Amino acid sequence: MSTRTDLDHHLQHAHDSGIPAIQAVVFQSGQSVYESALGAADSRSIFDVASITKFAASSLLSACFIERGLLCLEDPVSSFFPELEQTHAGIQVQHLLAHSSGLPAWRPFFQNALGADGLFPSPNDTDAFEECRQTTIQSILKTAPTHPPGSQRIYSDTGFLLLGFLLEQIGSSTLDELCTELIFAPAQLENTRFLPLNTPPSSSAIMPTGNTRPRQPAPGQEGMFVAPSEPQDNLYPGQVDDDNAYALGGVAGHAGLFSTAHELAHLGAMLLEELQGAKHFNCRSTLEVFATPNQGPEGAPRGLGFDLPAPTGSSAGNNWGQGPQGGIGHLGFTGCSIWLDRDHDLSAVLLSNRVLPGRQHVAAIRELRPNFYTEVHERFGSKS
Repeated sequence: MSTRTDLDHHLQHAHDSGIPAIQAVVFQSGQSVYESALGAADSRSIFDVASITKFAASSLLSACFIERGLLCLEDPVSSFFPELEQTHAGIQVQHLLAHSSGLPAWRPFFQNALGADGLFPSPNDTDAFEECRQTTIQSILKTAPTHPPGSQRIYSDTGFLLLGFLLEQIGSSTLDELCTELIFAPAQLENTRFLPLNTPPSSSAIMPTGNTRPRQPAPGQEGMFVAPSEPQDNLYPGQVDDDNAYALGGVAGHAGLFSTAHELAHLGAMLLEELQGAKHFNCRSTLEVFATPNQGPEGAPRGLGFDLPAPTGSSAGNNWGQGPQGGIGHLGFTGCSIWLDRDHDLSAVLLSNRVLPGRQHVAAIRELRPNFYTEVHERFGSKS
């Protein structure tokens, strides 16, 4: 049975199980060796990649700033936000990247910005939406840690929201503009970008992710906020799925990036080349630090800004990143993932909009991810 048939079988099964659109690309040694799209997607379709924003935007931008001497891992967060000196005492940049800041995993920060009707103001109402954005920013800044920094490893959107604000302060520009200048443009990525709500989407090929705003609560968020029970008619695929990112105008440190599987796999291949000595982003030494297992509290294995494959039960299967040099990657809530295997020079990306049937539908993507990455590794890992 051919590689394409094996891999496509897993994708087709996931689509048949309810995932509307799927796109997958594998690069090895800088070249595409597998590409597929099915369901509502084709090779040009653009996906909301959710928390892959942390990997491809905020973490990589942090590495660029560190390499240029604009940021240090030991910098206290309060040196950028003096008003946080008491509440965020001891939290350093490295804690945000390592998910060990003690800040809560997630809060509906957008909730205080909703109107009396429980809805967001229209993004076209500039003044009202700016008030929404500022209210959300203040809600994030006023959220104190629940644990001392460095004592627990809790995956935290809150930490990366704060990191995004910090990076904008350092770069004296917006996160989308900084990432375009230092990452996306040098990598020649044409369809990888944030989509600010006040900017019309540049493509009609963006895959939808939901039909209410706010979105329905994710598993574990039930009762934390109230979402419309009936679908709405004025929602567009170019609007970020994540409500906290939406309340900030579509650009945030934890979510908001849109891309294609081909471009993300290409970016992953460039990061592998950077780690091998190339100078695409001029941040090799910092990337090495980020890709190294972070020594700290117990929890899921992580580098700085990057996920690392777990020894067993990994979403990347049991073989990915298990060589001497290891691997790095990240997941996205909408049904997206990227994994790099340094020893086999592999960059594989799996994108989907699994949230469209409903956020509670997680079985299909949880089955697909390890099956897909295991198959990729079995077929291409032996060719390195």
